[in-house]
Amino acid sequence: MRYIVMIVLLLSWVGYSYAQDDVTSLTLTDVYYALNTVDDLESRDVLTDSDATVQRDYYLDIGATIAGEPITRLELESRLFDDPSWWRFLSFVNIIWVFASIIIILSASLLFVRYVVPILKLIPITVYEILLYLICIGFIYGGQFVTANASQFVALPGIFGLAMLLPFSYQRRLPDDVKKLTYDDVKLPIIAQNAILTVVWGATAIGYQSQLIGFLTVVVFVATIAATRAIPALLNSIGFTDDSIGREVIVTSLLLLLTYIVLEVREVVGIYWVFEVGIHWIGAYGFFGGLTWMSSRIRQSKSQSGYIFWQVASVISGVGAILVGQLFDIGALTEVGGTFLLFYILGKYIEASNWREYRLWAALGLGILLYIIALVINQYPEFFLFG
Repeated sequence: MRYIVMIVLLLSWVGYSYAQDDVTSLTLTDVYYALNTVDDLESRDVLTDSDATVQRDYYLDIGATIAGEPITRLELESRLFDDPSWWRFLSFVNIIWVFASIIIILSASLLFVRYVVPILKLIPITVYEILLYLICIGFIYGGQFVTANASQFVALPGIFGLAMLLPFSYQRRLPDDVKKLTYDDVKLPIIAQNAILTVVWGATAIGYQSQLIGFLTVVVFVATIAATRAIPALLNSIGFTDDSIGREVIVTSLLLLLTYIVLEVREVVGIYWVFEVGIHWIGAYGFFGGLTWMSSRIRQSKSQSGYIFWQVASVISGVGAILVGQLFDIGALTEVGGTFLLFYILGKYIEASNWREYRLWAALGLGILLYIIALVINQYPEFFLFG
């Protein structure tokens, strides 16, 4: 029986080599697995020790023929498994493939530029413009043919593509003699473009129940309000004659924040869920971010009364956010208000400290303040975003 197994073993690994009279058609991997097979047969007493030794020597002789030099089993395994991967990668065939791929790409690109591009130039640009709009619509509409989780990501290329195509279409239709445009010249087109994006993006967000696209819709809606210049006009009517981006951001964000509070208090559901994150984030973070800027000493360095006013407004806003959040059980508002007050206190300390003359004492005070802040956050995590 053992001799039959030996014959089968020989035929399975090197029989075809004898038929071709060329052992080099084998590889070192074949030799490695043949040696493992011999080990396995020996361990199960199918082969005697002497027979197994004869077979190992035989396969190592084949390995020496393949390698072109005498080789031990350890050296065989080292060649197969210990060579650096980069060296195995840099084989002659792989190098040819890389250069062949580069040649193919370069040649195809040059042929495309020489023969295809001239034909494409004959097609009016309006055709490409229409085609791009159709592609954007295809992406937006195509989201319904995939899973609910993937639909918003399929629609996103169409969403962003539409945002780039609308300004392109307007600019392409400007008269050639127009060299410089003022804001009044482009005000209405900008409002129209943003309004279109608000409607399309909003409908897409509702259709796919996507808070991500809903967030983008709120952003472009705020941009539409800013484009109308309605907020500066409102501020001018109550005595603020100079334009201030900070005040405009605060007022716009405050309106969104109040909208968020009202909707949360009344527990409005439905399509509002899609836009909730955008209204909350832009409203809350825009409002308190604007307060942080307006209350900074850098912004109010020339007006002591203005500096004091914005400190009072900041403190009242932070405390008010916490109280309203606690009163109406709006946890997100409470967290934003508490976090804002922490950063406000930290910012005021940095502004007040004399870092040039007393940098070591100021640094010590900063460390103590941060330590206290950490204790407060740990004790009352529900009042902070990172609690």
